[in-house]
Amino acid sequence: MPRRPSNVVNPTAPHFLTAPTVDLLPVTGVQYRVRDAGAGALTGFAVQVSPGGVKTYTLDYRVRGDRRTLRMTFGRFPLVPPNVARREALAAKSLALTGRDPAAERVKENTQLRELRDSAKRISREQRDAVRAASLHTLERLARDYVRDRRHQLKAGTVALYESAIATALTGDLGATPLQQLTQSDVRELLRTVAEKQLPAGVTREPRPSRTIEGKVLRPRATGGEGAARTLRRLLKSVWSYAADERELVTGRCPVPSAKSAGLVEREKERFLSPEECARLLRTIELAATVGIPPAPEFRRTPATGATAKHRPSVGVETPFSASPVAIAALRFALLTGWRRTEILSLEWSMIRRDLGVIILPDTKTDESVRAISPEALAILEAVPRLVASRWCFPSPKSPRTHLRTITRLWAAVRHAADLRGARLHDLRHTAASLAINAGASLVEVQAMLGHKSARATQRYAKLIPSTGLRAAEKLSAALDAAAKAPVPTVTPITSARRRRV
Repeated sequence: MPRRPSNVVNPTAPHFLTAPTVDLLPVTGVQYRVRDAGAGALTGFAVQVSPGGVKTYTLDYRVRGDRRTLRMTFGRFPLVPPNVARREALAAKSLALTGRDPAAERVKENTQLRELRDSAKRISREQRDAVRAASLHTLERLARDYVRDRRHQLKAGTVALYESAIATALTGDLGATPLQQLTQSDVRELLRTVAEKQLPAGVTREPRPSRTIEGKVLRPRATGGEGAARTLRRLLKSVWSYAADERELVTGRCPVPSAKSAGLVEREKERFLSPEECARLLRTIELAATVGIPPAPEFRRTPATGATAKHRPSVGVETPFSASPVAIAALRFALLTGWRRTEILSLEWSMIRRDLGVIILPDTKTDESVRAISPEALAILEAVPRLVASRWCFPSPKSPRTHLRTITRLWAAVRHAADLRGARLHDLRHTAASLAINAGASLVEVQAMLGHKSARATQRYAKLIPSTGLRAAEKLSAALDAAAKAPVPTVTPITSARRRRV
């Protein structure tokens, strides 16, 4: 039996708009609106019923940077189903968040289509359809369609990077180019422009003003760079595959160059700590936890000067600060486990399975991950001051409702005091992997410890410490030594006389 609509009792109450529920909306002789509500609903989306019973989909939205509330329509029921109208409204709302008015874009698009239709009256029907398809399937539009359709498969951080790449690189002249007309030289020029931190042709972006804090002028962070170019290249390659495989709009070779030919190969940073550096690091962490260490140069306070100097604390720039025990525990846990920073700081008590000796991380870079936990690492967690109202293993000292956000200041101070120049917090992950491999752990065991999806990602850690290859070289030398010292067998030559007797 078909399910009863959710608005049978009160048809005009807010509910999740579907075809059966919209069909139940009565004609009252007065215009009224029923907004979309419930699980999966879109804020601002509604259906408007006219006095004569015409049911039209509407969306109330605001353009970024504009305080006015605007309204836009998306067809009538039953010619347009509610799910189709909701999808179009979601695309319009996403466009409004970028600072562009979807209603104005629609008017502009309709105007362009009218101009195309007027100019194509003398062209055959097949050519006219091709021109219209080319004007609709532009690079920018297909990129937005790809992000919208793949949103449930991508990580939130990846979606944010792709949306930023579209806004800063594909809203100009090249973004308005039909995908079928995209050439490899166009893509190379775009990637080069982004890598050099320049704006592509046709892209308009308001400059961010500089800020002044305590007399220091903080200039806005530059956009673009090699990292942004690498992200844009991956996005363009995915858009081409999406248009070719699912939309069947393009065929042939992808015009997006490889990362190697475009000069965008990411160099792997293989900095790791030697055993002597690990010893210095551990001693410095212990010193920070007990006596205290001075802050790193980039985090030191400027000397108190000026009219308000007497109201500021009279501490010197070299004055040691007492580190938070939670931050100290997080840093020790990072060195002992090799986990990623976000995995450590967002760890919850409910993820720990003491009966199995593992920790189940539900959402990591490689989706769900099950990590074995050593007794020493578990002892670090047990020693962290526990807050009753907090579910986090490393709670924030400011609020128990959230976890510790960063340990950058502590790591910078420890790195400076231990004289670990150029070391990053992520290098502790490399160090844990290389030390485990050189202690006899197999690649499969290190892969499970680090949460890698494939053994290929773990393979590069096997070469980090020279002793990995040194053992093989020593075994080869020993084998050659043994071969050289082996006794030489005595060989008796066969004479011609013995050969005749035989």
